[in-house]
Amino acid sequence: MKLKRLRVSNFKSFSKFEINLKEFNVLIGANASGKSNFVDLLRFLKDIVNHGLDNAISMQGGAEYLLNSQIGKDKSFSLESEFDTLIFSNTAKKGISIVYHNIFFDFEIFFKRGRLFEITKDKFTFSIDFLKYDIETKKPVKEKDKIGEGEIIFSVKDRNVLIDITTPKDIEIHNNEIFPFLSILENEKLPAQTLLFELPFFLIPPPLRDLIQNLTIYEFNPKLSQKAVPITGKMELENDGANLAIVLNNILSDRNKKRKFTNLIQDLLPFIQDTRIKKSHR
Repeated sequence: MKLKRLRVSNFKSFSKFEINLKEFNVLIGANASGKSNFVDLLRFLKDIVNHGLDNAISMQGGAEYLLNSQIGKDKSFSLESEFDTLIFSNTAKKGISIVYHNIFFDFEIFFKRGRLFEITKDKFTFSIDFLKYDIETKKPVKEKDKIGEGEIIFSVKDRNVLIDITTPKDIEIHNNEIFPFLSILENEKLPAQTLLFELPFFLIPPPLRDLIQNLTIYEFNPKLSQKAVPITGKMELENDGANLAIVLNNILSDRNKKRKFTNLIQDLLPFIQDTRIKKSHR
C-alpha cells in the first residue's frame, strides 16, 4: 500500500497544492518554498489517525497557524488523498473474489470563531474489482478473470453515516457480503467534530491505518549531525538526525547495505564519490 496523491487547499503557504507520489520521492526547493509545510501536511494526516481531528488541529497551533494567512477563515480547508492498495476478500459460496484497489479519502473543514469548526465534507470511496474465484482449486484471481467493477462510498450527513454500494448488474451478491460491517456502520452516528477517518478498524483497512500510523517524519538539525557523537547509541535514526553517524556507520559496515546506499546517494548527488565516518579517540 502507498500514498498515491495529495491535494490540499488553504493550508499554511499553500492556497492550492496537488502532488502525485511514486515509490520513492525527493523534495527539493529553495528556503521558504513550502517543503516544511508539505511535511506538516503529512504530519497532520498522521495526527488525525493517532489523536483525532480536534487534537491534530491543536497540534498544528490551531486554525490561525493551519490556514493560509492570505485566505484565512474566509474559505474552507480541504484535503483529498488517494491510496493505492490491494485487499482481497473471497465469497466462497458464490465464486466471486472482491479486490479493493484504490481508496480515496476527502474532507473539508470550515473554521468559525475561536476553536469552533464544522466538517462540511467527509467522504471515503473504495474502488472495487469483482473477479471469478475457482472454489475447488482456489486459484489466485487474475486480471483476465475480471467480471465487473464497483465502489463503496461512505459519507456523512447530519452526523449520520451514509453508505452507497455500486455493483455490476449481472452479479448477484448481497451488500453485506461486500462489506461485512455494513449493519454496524448504518446505525453509526458520528460524534461532533469527528471524521470517518477516526472510526475503528472496520472502516479503515489495517494496511492503511498502519501506513499512516507508522509514518516517520525526520527533521534534521544540520548542527547536530556535524557534532561528535559517542560510539554508543540507538541504531534507529533519531527524528532530529542526532545519531546520524552511528546509523551511517552501521550501513557502511555491511557490504550489501553500503552498495544500496552508495547507489542511492549517487543517483541524487552524482558529485559524491564516497561516504565515510571519521573516528576520533578524543
